Amino acid sequence: MTLYPTIRKGVLALACALSMAGFATTAAEAKPAATVSYFNDPSYACGPNGKSLAWYAKGVPFPCPSPIPASAKRDLYHDFMHKAWVDGDLTVLDKYVDPNTYDYSPLGGPEKGTKGFAGIISAFRASLSNVTLQHSDMAEGDLVTHFWKLSGVHNKAPLFGAPASGKTIEFSGISTIEVKNGKVAGRWSQLDIFGLLVQLGLAKPLR
Repeated sequence: MTLYPTIRKGVLALACALSMAGFATTAAEAKPAATVSYFNDPSYACGPNGKSLAWYAKGVPFPCPSPIPASAKRDLYHDFMHKAWVDGDLTVLDKYVDPNTYDYSPLGGPEKGTKGFAGIISAFRASLSNVTLQHSDMAEGDLVTHFWKLSGVHNKAPLFGAPASGKTIEFSGISTIEVKNGKVAGRWSQLDIFGLLVQLGLAKPLR
């Protein structure tokens, strides 16, 4: 009889300790210790400044991992996309892309090296002004999957044969890249080409 209060007290102390440990673990998971460098960038849909961004249509959110871990591979591709598409700096192709890599894209792949990719970027930037990028991403091993939307005003050259209209064009897609030794070693893309053609007046919407 004298042992029961001691056992009960010990069990309660253990339960309390386990509960506090669980709370601490949950708190640590909810607030990652480190994040990608562009976490606070308004273009990043998963950060605090990008929560209202829509992906390929109004009301469609970008997919976001939770928590958001730091990743050099994700930083590399964000920097690559921003500088190439938004800034028009094609020197990043040589900086970040292995010359022996293949680009598997519906717009002309598979193609070895960077020539085809540079041509695609140049064609869009020659047609659009005020190009912006919105995106989210996730990583697994050597692969980074990037969910993106590029927007720009079609007020320059024709695009896919469609004359400049002055309208804002949105082009979205999913790209998965393989990163090895600090370089893009492979790239696979699915693009919303039909949605782009509808916006350009080259195809009719399905509904």
